[in-house]
Amino acid sequence: MMIDDIKTDISALLRTHADESPYTLNEIAILCGFHGPEILEGILRGEFRVPLDKAMPLAQAIGC
Repeated sequence: MMIDDIKTDISALLRTHADESPYTLNEIAILCGFHGPEILEGILRGEFRVPLDKAMPLAQAIGC
C-alpha cells in the first residue's frame, strides 16, 4: 500500500468521525489547539498529516 493510500484511508476515517461528532469543524479545531479550522480541513482532505501533539486531542474531540 502506498503512502498516499494510507493518508487517504486515515483522512476518510477521521472525516467519518468528524461528521458524526456533535462539534463543528471550528469547535474541533479549537479543542485540538489549532487557531482555526484550515489545518483540520487540510488533514481531513489528506493534504496534511496530524501533528503528533494534536493526535490525542483530535481523537478525543471526534470520539475516535
